[in-house]
Amino acid sequence: MLAYAGADPRIRQSGQWKGKVKMSKRGSPTLRTALYQAAHNVRLHCPEFQKIYDKHKVERHKHHGVAMSHVVRKLLQVIQAMAQTGLPFDASKIGANNA
Repeated sequence: MLAYAGADPRIRQSGQWKGKVKMSKRGSPTLRTALYQAAHNVRLHCPEFQKIYDKHKVERHKHHGVAMSHVVRKLLQVIQAMAQTGLPFDASKIGANNA
């Protein structure tokens, strides 16, 4: 699902040379934009998603985009779980296994 949205990491390397890890952007650009905007809003209004962002941004000293990609990943996991189970969103289940 992460690859379909184009939000999976891409590693470019050749022999001894290793490039930077970047977002692959091979999926739907419209879906990726919608997920990024949704992740931004859910981060601002849901403390559990804010914890995921802070874990990567503050504690691990990552860039904003890297921290947001982790929020996007968790949001995709939540959306997929809700679609599969048919259950409503429960924020208490997010903290069990943060991205």
